[in-house]
Amino acid sequence: MSGKSSKCELNVINKITQENDILSARYSNDGNEIFAGSINGEICRYESRTLKLLSAYTDDDMSGNNNPVTSVTPLVQSSEKFLTSHANGWVKVWDIQSGNCVLTIRERAQIMAVVPHPKRDRLVTLSEDARIRLYDSNSGQLTMTFENSYTKEKMTGHDSKIFAAKFHPKQINEFISGGWDDTVQFWDMRKQNSIRYFAGAHICGDGLDIDPAGDMVLTCAYQANNSCRIWSYNTAKLYMDISTETSRLYCGKYIGQKFLMTGGSDPCLVRIINLFTFGTLATYKSPQLGVYSLDSFRRGEKKDTILNHKIIMASGNVLTELEVRYTYTIS
Repeated sequence: MSGKSSKCELNVINKITQENDILSARYSNDGNEIFAGSINGEICRYESRTLKLLSAYTDDDMSGNNNPVTSVTPLVQSSEKFLTSHANGWVKVWDIQSGNCVLTIRERAQIMAVVPHPKRDRLVTLSEDARIRLYDSNSGQLTMTFENSYTKEKMTGHDSKIFAAKFHPKQINEFISGGWDDTVQFWDMRKQNSIRYFAGAHICGDGLDIDPAGDMVLTCAYQANNSCRIWSYNTAKLYMDISTETSRLYCGKYIGQKFLMTGGSDPCLVRIINLFTFGTLATYKSPQLGVYSLDSFRRGEKKDTILNHKIIMASGNVLTELEVRYTYTIS
């Protein structure tokens, strides 16, 4: 007699405590390092697994200036650079090894996040003024501003702070965004106004993602009900509620095609969700107030391992690295 059995393990690799809350944490392009930005303006680079501090980044602009680092992310087109956004309207491009800031973009409004294009030398800034701005990531030149036309006929953009954006994995000119106005807007980079939208997700962090196939949109919202949902990308219609999620969410991402990870508060935990069964595979509860940021990196390929990822989470002033393994055996 034969059958299948499966097991999921979510374990702590390491964790460190900083003096101030960490708002954003991301893996480097090769997964060997971790970038973290804090509410007091600190920018740090750590070694994965040991969480040994490798570098701290600052420049003359930041000297004596404690503006929060609202996001940090590697520049996809260059393994030698990474990006930070700041609450006072800066976006900075950093050389990883030298520690030098090689480019600064300055906006008048507060920037909630910066998101690089995965295939082009472009980046978008997400602003408190309800606008998204597209820049050349090499020169810092502004090439387009995306905004609401405020016509009576329909909504064609945001009307409040924008916290998250995600480029489509296959449609090179398309991306989505979400924020405090409870809408997710769909954009074509060749057009100033959004092309469609849906309502029902109060996004307060990095709570948007698109599945690798480009068919589904994940929303992780800071709200008591329906905080985790999946929507059709093409129709902007609701596909399903993930009823196993009970937290108010700040962040969430696909892990491959059939798994999710979410992070939030009330309760403060990371949850791994299986989209085959829509059940919870594993959780990690933090004593902090909330999980503000999540990122993952695949650790390798094995035939019997469906999930084999490292996860970095920022929860209050604690940076925690986890590993999740989901295996199955046939007997």
